[in-house]
Amino acid sequence: VSPVVIYLFNLISPSSLELSTRVNDILVNLRNPHHAIPANWFDFTSVIKITIILGAIYVMRKSKNVWFLIIPFLIMTLATVWQIVTANNQLALLYPWRISVYLIPISSIILIGRFVIFINQKINLQSVQSKKYLAVGLILTSFILAVLGTAKFYTAYQNRISGDEQHVFDYIRINKEPDQVYMIPTKMENFRLETGAAALIDFKSVPTRDVDVAEWMTRYFQVQGFNRRKEEVNECFQLERLNIEYGLTHVLQSVSLPEIECQNVTETYKDDSYLIYEIIVGN
Repeated sequence: VSPVVIYLFNLISPSSLELSTRVNDILVNLRNPHHAIPANWFDFTSVIKITIILGAIYVMRKSKNVWFLIIPFLIMTLATVWQIVTANNQLALLYPWRISVYLIPISSIILIGRFVIFINQKINLQSVQSKKYLAVGLILTSFILAVLGTAKFYTAYQNRISGDEQHVFDYIRINKEPDQVYMIPTKMENFRLETGAAALIDFKSVPTRDVDVAEWMTRYFQVQGFNRRKEEVNECFQLERLNIEYGLTHVLQSVSLPEIECQNVTETYKDDSYLIYEIIVGN
């Protein structure tokens, strides 16, 4: 384990205090506010989850094992409150609320188990037949929930593969070459997985080291600036610079954006949703 820990420590160690502070601010306020800022993620479902944990603590209050719930819950709560009070970005990036990842399942199991015991006591399921009915009911409920969950994921997958992006993904996957680098819409998260082609930047895939995060931000704002280009901005110069600096060869953009009109750029693909332009090097 030690070699892995040492490697990871060296990988994420700050290059400088100034850069580390700036990168932490980027991650908290630009990339991960939905994870790092409690005001963004705290909602009614959070109240339900807290209620489940507190319910499990109450049910287990007479057991010595209750401290396996109380201690992490207190750490999670106090760390989150301290983060809110101090606005500490380093603490925010520890995501103290994620302790709930194991507290919620354990607490749910405890409450379900106690509910089954309660039903058994109240209804007085003493006969073997009654207990069989209860077991069958619980198994059927679990099966139905599993089917509903699977159906939800399957529907989401079908919507994704039948979406507007799939046609252009298929085209790129079939026609891509090793040295091609695409500028894509920054929210097009599945581009690399679906096409196998390289992308200049996307919003989802953020690196770990502070210097790499700073580079990620630079590329992100360059792409965002290009996509919001105005008449006074020379788009041809921007593309030439990106080609020289990053080896950019193609631009994939929505048809809703202004068309690119440069001497060394040619349109190679168009459908109802997307356009692809190729940058011809040497012209």
